[in-house]
Amino acid sequence: MNKLLAICAATSLISFSAHVYAETDNTSPQLYIGASIGNAKNAYMKELSKLNNFSASNKEDTDTAFKIFIGVPTNSPYLDLRASFVHLGNYEGSFQLNDKAASVELSLNGIYLDALPKYPLFNNKAAVFVSAGIGYTIKDEKVKGSVFSYDLQDTGVGVTFKYGAGVSFDINANLGVMAEIENYHIAVEDHNQDIDLSLMKTSIASAGVYYRF
Repeated sequence: MNKLLAICAATSLISFSAHVYAETDNTSPQLYIGASIGNAKNAYMKELSKLNNFSASNKEDTDTAFKIFIGVPTNSPYLDLRASFVHLGNYEGSFQLNDKAASVELSLNGIYLDALPKYPLFNNKAAVFVSAGIGYTIKDEKVKGSVFSYDLQDTGVGVTFKYGAGVSFDINANLGVMAEIENYHIAVEDHNQDIDLSLMKTSIASAGVYYRF
């Protein structure tokens, strides 16, 4: 169900982006699509052990992340819009409390819409940019063990605020490469309470390619 929600939301974002692009004139820069991959680090396992006074015997708080995106140039050379689907990683940890133990597995996926103010360089062949956006993150969490009186499989959807910075370089008229650092602050509704924004923070450093039409 969560994958269906992500696909529907991503389709809606892409449709919106295409509509915005259709409203621009024919002299506007080209629509582009792309993909990137990189390393993600999530704070949940570390903060979870602090929150519940757990002793963590094993924490995997880094993983591979990837992003698929569509970029929509505006009539300004200093601003793009971008819609994206991002896999923010899978994480897991093992915790002890006295003589009891628990294992936690967490998977994060989301859809986002960004504004990308940019500054062109080298006759528009390169650019430095910052990003600021909002979207939704889907959290799949599984908790097993004797720390709690129950096993838990929980899915939550939460508003996410994100920001970042990066550089891009056009190899030719159609193909380009980019590198980017992003931070995602995720407010996901838990089964008992809202997760604090800082608790679910995920940082991603990535590199990717894009193609202009």
